[in-house]
Amino acid sequence: MISPRAAFAILGSGVTAATPLLLCSAGETLGESAGVINIGIEGEMLLGAFAAFSVSRATGSAAAGLAAAATAGLLASALFALASIRGRGDQIVTGTAVNLVVLGGSGLLLRSLPEH
Repeated sequence: MISPRAAFAILGSGVTAATPLLLCSAGETLGESAGVINIGIEGEMLLGAFAAFSVSRATGSAAAGLAAAATAGLLASALFALASIRGRGDQIVTGTAVNLVVLGGSGLLLRSLPEH
């Protein structure tokens, strides 16, 4: 049997881990009510996380990392919007392309970061 302390720890860590996904799903729900199907939201989250990590590591500032994450997510969303709206691309294909580009690009850039 799990002790109450362990149950609260598991519940707390689950809520902490699920919060970013809940926020993104709320944003995607709002976007879908406007008629946008953003499959690339996972790529936007990944790019934001990578930017936050790399900038926070380089500057030692969590605030700079947070600003970098917001900027990177904005740029990924702008790329999706540009391709979908201005380029009249299919939203599913464009979102998948954003996911794949960010996945490959973040892995490549992570390997290029200097080790501490």
